[in-house]
Amino acid sequence: MITLTDIAYVRSGVADLPAATRFATEIVGLELAESTEPGVAHLRADQRHHCLSLVEGRSGVIASGFTVAGPDELDAAETELERSGISVRRGSAEQARSRRVREFIGFDDPFGNHLELVIDQEHVARPVAFSRTAGITEFGHLCLDAPDVYDAHRFWSTRFNAKVSDWIRDKACLLRIDPVHHKLAVFQADTPGLCHMNFQVASIDDVFRNWHFLLDHDVQIEMGPGRHPQST
Repeated sequence: MITLTDIAYVRSGVADLPAATRFATEIVGLELAESTEPGVAHLRADQRHHCLSLVEGRSGVIASGFTVAGPDELDAAETELERSGISVRRGSAEQARSRRVREFIGFDDPFGNHLELVIDQEHVARPVAFSRTAGITEFGHLCLDAPDVYDAHRFWSTRFNAKVSDWIRDKACLLRIDPVHHKLAVFQADTPGLCHMNFQVASIDDVFRNWHFLLDHDVQIEMGPGRHPQST
């Protein structure tokens, strides 16, 4: 059993890096973290150096990252995944520096989502310099797509310490790896991918303030505002 301690980041390719960075900062409100790496923008929402990396290139999610406790746990995870028939790649030192982690391994889940397990993700002590007042408190969870959420549940609950908090019929499985209701969700979709990443805000007032802000800036709202009946 591989014990995940937290979510780490989402790494996504973007065709237009300046435009995507403007959206992440001016609309979402994230901080653009300092970096000298060309073609990559790191965005910060909490104590992590970044929770989102935008990489100039073909559009689409590159990887979703999770943390494990340390080097021994990373080695054990690599061995366990390989024994179960999953091909694992150890990241290079240069790739680890880009992710601001000490080490990581990468692999694909059975549905085609690329996942990374990391150790010693870089944290920043100073408060986040948000680009606007959105009320964001943290990177809350990430949600992956898979053709069959029951198959996805079996994958996450048998190989990892992910436990079901709730089901949304046969459309979604909400999973916890710590006391939070869910840090990971899997939604039904025909193809693999990143369904969404969540940023927690401090209050319901922040939800509605952001809703009005997005409407005022002609951002398409796909769902809500509303309350999850599962976790409330």
